[in-house]
Amino acid sequence: MSLSEISNTRFHYDLSVLVTPTKSGGSLCKLAGSLLRHLSHYSTTQLVVVVPESQRSERLLSLLSELKLRGVELIIIPVNQQKPSDVPNWRALAYQSAKGRICVFLEDNAVVEAGWCEAWRESCNQNDWTIASGLVRPDSERMTKIATGVFFCEYGLFMPAEYDRKIKPLNRVAGNHWAVNREFVPFDGDLNAIDEHDWVQKYASKSSLPYWNESALVKCDREIKFKAAFMERACQGFHYGRGQAKNAGWIRRAKMVHGGPGIIAIQLARLFYVIAQRRSEVRLFATSLPWTVGLIKAWSLAEWAGWTTGSMESLFQRNLQNRAKNQSQIANDPTAFNASVIGTDEMAGVSFAVPDSGSLDCGEKSGLKSQRVA
Repeated sequence: MSLSEISNTRFHYDLSVLVTPTKSGGSLCKLAGSLLRHLSHYSTTQLVVVVPESQRSERLLSLLSELKLRGVELIIIPVNQQKPSDVPNWRALAYQSAKGRICVFLEDNAVVEAGWCEAWRESCNQNDWTIASGLVRPDSERMTKIATGVFFCEYGLFMPAEYDRKIKPLNRVAGNHWAVNREFVPFDGDLNAIDEHDWVQKYASKSSLPYWNESALVKCDREIKFKAAFMERACQGFHYGRGQAKNAGWIRRAKMVHGGPGIIAIQLARLFYVIAQRRSEVRLFATSLPWTVGLIKAWSLAEWAGWTTGSMESLFQRNLQNRAKNQSQIANDPTAFNASVIGTDEMAGVSFAVPDSGSLDCGEKSGLKSQRVA
């Protein structure tokens, strides 16, 4: 049986589009409208949409109903509350409902552009990748300066190149526009969270970078205010650093904790290099530079704090595990049950046997009995 025949038996659709809300400032209506304009091959496409209560509307239901009438299999997953920490869980909910061979994750701050669907369908014929990233460009006509700064912090590395310049793929994917080839991902029925950084580390490496689908393009459009932007970057940086520290070796932990301030320089250098190399949105980047630098500092310092906190937690956890292991070894030692713990008072020549009750009080109130040591 050929690979394509095996795929047909495992998957009902070529493409599953998995739409989840963002942490702030997105619009499911705008995304659904763009899918209505640019989606094709409806009968072989599945659409799974996670809809929080805050975004439920007649307009959204009307757009989704129109997609269903055109032949798309539609699954709506209603959720009651929208919190930043819920995004990975919502991805997992959508992923477990997916029946397509290629699953494309979209967030509601994305608007798909012409040729997007065809680009991902073409990638279905390339069976040599597991994780892929699409490209993202800013909606410069609508975004405020602070929203533009957030864009360059989050998606500046994933912008398309201009003047036919070549893109060098990185070992990461755009959080609001990436995909999974389920041919090479084992099904996990207990999956409860999907984080793009974790999946890149799990299914890609420096020798096998994620596939970058340069023909698949979305436009980023979001609304966010000053305080929310900085708080969001700080929280993301802290949780990222803390999570990385818990899974890292002690050499990497020591390097990141002691060289933490260098994270700012690395982040800025990488972004400046990408902008210069691709010659994309240079003027927009220059006008939003004060906001972008400030937001990168917020992320980097919070990531440093996360590395420090996570490293300390790992150290304490290992110490507690070693102590528990030692206690377990003592408890499993058959001689331990035949021995008494003796504390000697040389002045009185008396020893005290600690009773089985484990009381740590001394004297007659604790029930200790004195014995003369011969």
